[in-house]
Amino acid sequence: MTSHRLRPAHVAGLAVLAAIAVACGGSVSSGSPASSAATQPPAASAPAASAPAVQPSGPGQPSASTATQPSTAAGGTLPTDACSLVTTADVEAAFGGTAAVDTGNSKAASCEFSVSGKTNAGGPGTLAVGVSVVARWSSYATIAKIMGDAVTEVKGLGVEAWRALGVTHLHVGGGDLAVAAIGVGDFTRSKLDADAEALAKALAAKV
Repeated sequence: MTSHRLRPAHVAGLAVLAAIAVACGGSVSSGSPASSAATQPPAASAPAASAPAVQPSGPGQPSASTATQPSTAAGGTLPTDACSLVTTADVEAAFGGTAAVDTGNSKAASCEFSVSGKTNAGGPGTLAVGVSVVARWSSYATIAKIMGDAVTEVKGLGVEAWRALGVTHLHVGGGDLAVAAIGVGDFTRSKLDADAEALAKALAAKV
């Protein structure tokens, strides 16, 4: 019987995809059977894709809108191809180390990188960074009702931002710019989060 083992870089890359998908209310699949358990989203996050019902506005009052409707108030327009927005130089400037595009995990709306060498958050280990773009936005208030203490508001970052499951979400360009940083090894979580915020801020400036 042939044994198939997932490389740490592949595991970290899949974890990035899973974290982004769960926090955005989606799902992730992989061609590697052994990866299914690691990418199974928590039960509490399953309803994340649905928005709360809109209450009718009273006479003379402005009409209400759902939290997930696109808005043009935060920057220009997000590109549909995440890899057209972020470069290896952007990732290296935020996280340190040497970044390379993970073509095996990158999709149109999600661009994945493996980062090696000395990073700001420590090591040794395997660090995967992912950037995704979604043409809709779910507010912190909406996500907090669904995920509770698993989500944290990130103040001082753009119009609105929040973090859940190791993914930083920023409202920009009428949608959701998400940056995930998943480390397998001796990395400082708070530093990874800070570096993710730095990358999100730098990318938002391009929109």
